[in-house]
Amino acid sequence: MKKHFGLVIQDYLNHPQSGVFKNVISILLLPLSLLYFFLMIVRRQFYEMRIFRSKKLDHPVISVGNLTTGGTGKTPFEIYLIKMMNEMNIRPLILSHGYGSKSPDEMSMIAEQFPEIPIAYGKNRLSSYKKAAAEYEFDIVILDDGFQHLKIKRDLDIIILDAHRPFGSGRLLPSGNLREPKSILRYGDLIVLNYKAEKIDRKNHSSEMVRNWEGLSGGYKISGIDMLHGGNRLDLSGLAANKCGIITAIGDSESFRYLLEKKEVKIAKVFRFRDHHEYTKEDLKLVQESCLAESIEHLFTTEKDAVKLKTICFENPSVYVIKIAFRLEKGEDHLKQRIQALAKRQS
Repeated sequence: MKKHFGLVIQDYLNHPQSGVFKNVISILLLPLSLLYFFLMIVRRQFYEMRIFRSKKLDHPVISVGNLTTGGTGKTPFEIYLIKMMNEMNIRPLILSHGYGSKSPDEMSMIAEQFPEIPIAYGKNRLSSYKKAAAEYEFDIVILDDGFQHLKIKRDLDIIILDAHRPFGSGRLLPSGNLREPKSILRYGDLIVLNYKAEKIDRKNHSSEMVRNWEGLSGGYKISGIDMLHGGNRLDLSGLAANKCGIITAIGDSESFRYLLEKKEVKIAKVFRFRDHHEYTKEDLKLVQESCLAESIEHLFTTEKDAVKLKTICFENPSVYVIKIAFRLEKGEDHLKQRIQALAKRQS
């Protein structure tokens, strides 16, 4: 399959030093990255000096964000956060930037899992919040992808880092995939290291990477498997002899692949699209033809992708949705205490 241009750009941003050509392009773009660095630092300083002003909302705000352009696991963490709040009888509002007039795929995924949770999205998040506050009752605002959104004051800034590559490519946009310099981490209140499904020596790895890391870390596990179009469930343990594939449009398809391979599923083919890609019938026609030509019997996809695939995807080969859950392995009690303190302040 031909690579989409957006995927080429995504691969470059995530791995600008891999390959001579990419590295040359990355070096040539370094002057623009220096300009970007200056603008990001000045912008933060202007907010600190109150030249630019942040708006304080009537509800406590928990921001969930990251330092790179994607693939750190913000949405699985937000789902985990919502479940935690439900157990604590705390009602959240999800406040997202959205994409034009459409809800992004992650928000659609959250809406399917938590139909009772209000979600407000739009280019103007302050306006979206005001509309939601007039219509719904809630205790806390979860500001989706909020670390760089300084127009709204936050009471708790949570930064999600990929434990395998916490600072992405190590270079700022457009030379790499860092949205802000590493020094900006000092503005975060809590840093969560997401090990995803990676094999990393966690004892000797975590605290050396991030100076103000407080011990919050976790990873993914498979929590369920459903057929995309309904029907019999699949037992992964019986697939050792079957040819399987993956279809994804996410920031980090390798962790998804590794999660399946840990279950001894042999992945023969990966159909990979850029993050947030809107699948077309032509895309899926090419995928199906490739699967039939290579005798691939099962395709696996993510919940995020399933939102966009349900109405246009084929039924042969069969497509299965792998449900992934994030879980904090360290620091859960500390996070609960911080959330409880915010909720008490609101009441």
